[in-house]
Amino acid sequence: MNPFPAILHDSVLAWATTYNQTNKVVAVILREDDGEPERYLALIAAANQSGWQAAKVWLEDGDVVTINDLGEGIPPDGVAWPW
Repeated sequence: MNPFPAILHDSVLAWATTYNQTNKVVAVILREDDGEPERYLALIAAANQSGWQAAKVWLEDGDVVTINDLGEGIPPDGVAWPW
């Protein structure tokens, strides 16, 4: 079972597609902080970028309210660069 709401992945992919201006996007969602249960970290690979990017995702009552670009991110464990 996926521990994250589907809206996280769908919203991050839509945001990253627009933000990076490419349809070739992969996103990995991580829980950012156990002390903030509605805050998540998204690690994003976009085909037109040279490395992983990070974004912070805020949920409120089950809805994504904002996604902020954090710049360069650390590759997620066990996930190879897709391009």
